[in-house]
Amino acid sequence: MFIIPVATFSILKWRYNEDMPIKRTYADLGDACATSHAMELIAEHWGYIVIRELFLGPKRFSELFDSARGITPTMLTTRLRDLDDRGIVTSRLLDPPARVRVYDLTEWGRDLESIMHALGRWAQRSPSLPQEGGLTPDAAVLAMRTMAPPHPLDPPVQLQLRLSDSRGRNEIAYDYFIDWGSDGFHADRGRLPNPITRISIDATSWANALFNGAALPREAVQGDPAPLDRFIRSMSPAQR
Repeated sequence: MFIIPVATFSILKWRYNEDMPIKRTYADLGDACATSHAMELIAEHWGYIVIRELFLGPKRFSELFDSARGITPTMLTTRLRDLDDRGIVTSRLLDPPARVRVYDLTEWGRDLESIMHALGRWAQRSPSLPQEGGLTPDAAVLAMRTMAPPHPLDPPVQLQLRLSDSRGRNEIAYDYFIDWGSDGFHADRGRLPNPITRISIDATSWANALFNGAALPREAVQGDPAPLDRFIRSMSPAQR
C-alpha cells in the first residue's frame, strides 16, 4: 500500500488549494454590467435547459431529469438549488394524495421567456447552428412560440398535439393545443374541447415538419388534415 506522509499530504493539499481556480463573478472583478450579471444567473451548464423545461408549467424532478440530456441527478439537484437561491425557480409539494414535489419558475423567472424568444431568433442566423439532434416536447412548443409570425390568422386554426421524446429515458407524452386566430398565435399545454385535427408524434419529427419541410407520417394525423396543412404553410419562413 502506498502511503503519503502526513507532512507531505499537507504540502500537496496547500498547493492544490492554491492552484485551484477561484470562481469569481464579473461584479467581483469590478464590472457592473447588468447583462453580464444576467448571463451569470442562467448560463451555467444545464441552467437554461432547466429553465426552458419549466416555461410551460411545473415539473417533477424525474421529468426534468429526463429532459436535460446528459445531466446527472446530483448536477440537477445543484442546478435547481442554484436557481432557487437566485430567485428564478421555486418548488412546492402537491396537495394529497400526490404529495410530490414539483419545480416551477417564479414570476421573475417567467419574464425570461420573451428574452429567450429574441435570443432564439437571433441564433437562427448563426453559421454554427446545429442542424442535427432533437427537441423535447416543451422545447418544440417553445420553438413554435419563438418562430410564429406575428400576424393574426383568419380563418383561425386550432390543433391538438400530443408530443413525446423518443430520445428520453422515459418516453413521456404531453398534450398541447395550438390556437391561431384574430388575437394572434397561442400554444400551450392543455386540451381543446372539441378539436377537429389531432396530431400524435415525436417532438423532433414535429419540429422537422414545421421548420425543415419534412413530411409527417400519415398515421400521426387524425381528423381533418386541412387545418394542419394551412398551419404548416403559415409557419413557413416566407410568412415570418
